[in-house]
Amino acid sequence: MKSTSKRAKANRGKQTQLDLCQREVEELRTALAIAREQEKVAQECLQKLETANQALQQKERLLEVTAIAAHSLLTTTTLDAAINHALQIVGEALDTDRVGLFEVVASTSNSTFPHWRALEYEWKSPGTVLQHSDVDAAQVSYDEIPEIFERLHQRQTVSYFIEEVPEPFRSHQIAIGVKSTHLVPIFVQGQFWGGLGLDDCHEAKRRSITELSVLKIAADCIGSAIQRDRTQQDLLQAEQARTRVAIGHSQDLERHYAELQQALEHEVELRHRLAESEKRYRTLFELSNEGIYRFELQPPVPIALPLDEKAKLAYHSLQVAEANPAFIAQYGFSGPEEVAGKRFTDFYPSDSEVNLDTIRELTQSGYRLHNAPTEELGVDGQPRHFLQNVVCDVQDGYLLGGWGTQTDITELRQAQQALLQAEQERAEELAKANEELRQRDRLLSIVAEVTKDLLKNPQVEAAIEQALQRIGEAAGVSRMLVMQEKLEASSRQLQHCVIQEWSASGIPKQTDDSVTKAVNNDEYAALIDELHAGQSIWHVLEALPEPIRTQQAGIGVKSTGAVPIFIAGKYFGCVAFDDCVNYHQWTPQEIDVLTSSSGAIGAALHRKQLVDHLVEERTQAEQARAIELAQVNNAVRRSINALTSQPSVEAFLEVTLKSIAEVLEVHSAMFWKIEEQWATLQLAYQDGQVLPGKQTDHPNATAPGQLWNAYNAAGRIYDYPFCHPVDDPASQFTEAQRAMFHQLGVRSVLGAPVVIGDRTVAIITVRLTHEMPDPSPLRLELMNVLAGQAALAMQMSQLAEEAKQTAILEERNRMAQDIHDTLAQSFTSIGMQLQAAARFLSRNPEQAQSCLAYAQELTRSGLAVARQSVWALQSEAENYCQLDSTLQRLAAQQSLETAIPIEASIAGTPYSLPADVGMNLLRIGQEALNNAIHHAQAQTILVTLTYAPNQIQLQIQDDGQGFDLQLRLNSGGFGLIGMQQRSDRLKGELMIISHPGQGTEVRVTVPIESENSPLLRNTRL
Repeated sequence: MKSTSKRAKANRGKQTQLDLCQREVEELRTALAIAREQEKVAQECLQKLETANQALQQKERLLEVTAIAAHSLLTTTTLDAAINHALQIVGEALDTDRVGLFEVVASTSNSTFPHWRALEYEWKSPGTVLQHSDVDAAQVSYDEIPEIFERLHQRQTVSYFIEEVPEPFRSHQIAIGVKSTHLVPIFVQGQFWGGLGLDDCHEAKRRSITELSVLKIAADCIGSAIQRDRTQQDLLQAEQARTRVAIGHSQDLERHYAELQQALEHEVELRHRLAESEKRYRTLFELSNEGIYRFELQPPVPIALPLDEKAKLAYHSLQVAEANPAFIAQYGFSGPEEVAGKRFTDFYPSDSEVNLDTIRELTQSGYRLHNAPTEELGVDGQPRHFLQNVVCDVQDGYLLGGWGTQTDITELRQAQQALLQAEQERAEELAKANEELRQRDRLLSIVAEVTKDLLKNPQVEAAIEQALQRIGEAAGVSRMLVMQEKLEASSRQLQHCVIQEWSASGIPKQTDDSVTKAVNNDEYAALIDELHAGQSIWHVLEALPEPIRTQQAGIGVKSTGAVPIFIAGKYFGCVAFDDCVNYHQWTPQEIDVLTSSSGAIGAALHRKQLVDHLVEERTQAEQARAIELAQVNNAVRRSINALTSQPSVEAFLEVTLKSIAEVLEVHSAMFWKIEEQWATLQLAYQDGQVLPGKQTDHPNATAPGQLWNAYNAAGRIYDYPFCHPVDDPASQFTEAQRAMFHQLGVRSVLGAPVVIGDRTVAIITVRLTHEMPDPSPLRLELMNVLAGQAALAMQMSQLAEEAKQTAILEERNRMAQDIHDTLAQSFTSIGMQLQAAARFLSRNPEQAQSCLAYAQELTRSGLAVARQSVWALQSEAENYCQLDSTLQRLAAQQSLETAIPIEASIAGTPYSLPADVGMNLLRIGQEALNNAIHHAQAQTILVTLTYAPNQIQLQIQDDGQGFDLQLRLNSGGFGLIGMQQRSDRLKGELMIISHPGQGTEVRVTVPIESENSPLLRNTRL
């Protein structure tokens, strides 16, 4: 009974010990889980810092992209290429899938809203479809999306996810892959023209204010480019229209003349028919409106004579035999008797070549004439013009006489001559106009080339100098000037100064003239007032008032003109044109072209100002940013050095507070620890020194305060510094705190939360006084980073303490496992042998002696195991790292103490292992060897350690009696469970192969860092 009681008591003690060990194991597992979770939180903090840095870099990159896109629109030759290049720059910079332009077009139905149409100005990423190529998505009525139209029409930027827009617009957008869209309106000449659209097709994105600002700037630049292009197109179309009108006028005159000629011919034909009728119908003779006459030749003229002689004889022999009243009236005679017997030489000038030609034609054409012209003299001696139709009577080789009719075409001929003269004058005018148009075209061509060079040439001054020369030579002027309005330093008067000049050969330069190279606005007020009002001026010298006329005559000016230049709505100066050769009357065409050229020069000067201003701003910003970055980097560097070198969290916080105060240029910085809804001041940096919270003059220095009560009560978690104005009631400062702040001149308190997990554990605050500027975003980000590092330091301190406790628990658990698997088993076996010896002592002394001998053997074996445990505890980290030599020594020692052959072999090239890997593999090997030695009854044991580049494998084989693995696992022993836990700890794979009577194989494979990892590269043998 006594023995049974002791045994039960021992069993209860063992069970209690086992329960304690199991509880410690569970506590250890819980601690490990907490440590891993806290490590995850620390990593998330670091990721937030990286995200913030990336955001800063993104902002800077987007500013560069904005400048590149604007420069492309100003410098690219054609509008299409400029816009497409700008769209590509914006699309790639914003990491989107499609960027394009859409234009508002008139509705073809009775809709109250217009349509919009996707243009071919479009950029897309690989794998994305073009919107303008899709029939349904390329043109849509704003009836489907009236809210979007109203917002765009009001100059608002629109962003939406595809799920937020109505049907059928949504389906059209989904068909071309849209997941989110961002729209910026474009206004041209003050009217809503269309907009710039950005589509995300692979992933829906919400764009930041910075990214939308880039879209807005790009849209404004594109709108300006379109407006500039349309202005140039309008000018060109207007000029072409004028040319077409002039050509049309010329064609109308030619058509009128042809119609008149046709009418005359028709009238002559009608009169000829009437004359023929008169021959048949004598009764009509008296009624004819045409002059009808019968003539005779006295004497008759032989037709055999030479042509000229025959013509002269006929000319002088012709005389009127009879005539009708119309003929008589044509010459102003009173009756037939006055006409009868009159020779034709009485009517026809004798020296008229026209009349002689008519006579020659008569003798050549079979003595017949049709509408032959003659020149005659009226009673008043004025020339008269007739058309003659003649039939002669030829008999016996002589020209005897004939009949004739004549039509008075004097008025018609006068009208023709007047029309011809007018036509000649008109032709001269058209020729002059055409020459002016050709000159204008030449000027336009030169201006277009000059404008192109002005927009793309980076050397603006050289480009302007070349432009002045080319325009001046093409326009035929003597001198071109660019004058800028400046304030004279000594007199403080506004002047117009020549800043660039070109003059033709032999023409004096105005910059060489001391009087006119810089003229006072007061003296030239009559002209400059017009320029300030946006009007160009064009005058000859005599039209200029004094003293302007005398000063301009002094430099040879005969005609002058000037076009104002406005840059960004502000008067800059003018471009002047001087003619020193002629008193030039400037034509509207010349004025239009020269005004256009002045606009191009003004645009170049504007571009130069923008570039200079941008360069200056960027230089100043870069310098300020460099200084700020240097301060921030120094602060971060000091903080990181302190984080890695300071022995305590308090020492690190001292460095952090000092860095924040120096970079933000404030007098003080404080660290508040938060517990529930109360804040306790722990550290404060004031006037160059760090003090414990209790030694400061703050009202809450000696007791917790409710400074952040509202902050914690609301459960808010900030990821960026926040500001509480002192006089804002929502800040919930106490009256004592406000009084202190007012006395110190503090206007607001800036705070940065120290967050661990989902809980704010502390707050770092600084005081901003009235003389201190608000910190820049970079400095605020630094404050946020340092607050995050403070959280990391606090968490690292906590993790270090927890890791220390975890290591102690882990080592305690390992020792418990080793004692259970070695000494406890040995002591149990010894106790059982001693009990058997006591039973056999009186009945079978030999058997008792055998039990005692076996107990002694077990005692020696347990002592060897105890020595091994002590030896393992004393192993240094480098012994674990060099597992091959350590394992060989262990095998040799075990073989000597047990008399069982143990062979250890190494495969592959050994290399140094992490101490944790080596230690756990050694413990697994010890456990497997102990099992083989004490339980397997093995004759030989083989230990193999295999080194591979990416893994290491330990294998223990014996030829013993083996066992049933499932039964052993169900028995609840520590040995196999301990080996499995150590393998899992290394993320390894443990395999135990055993069957009764067939021996046992234990194989564990552990992955190792690759050869390129710092671990193996630095520890390779």
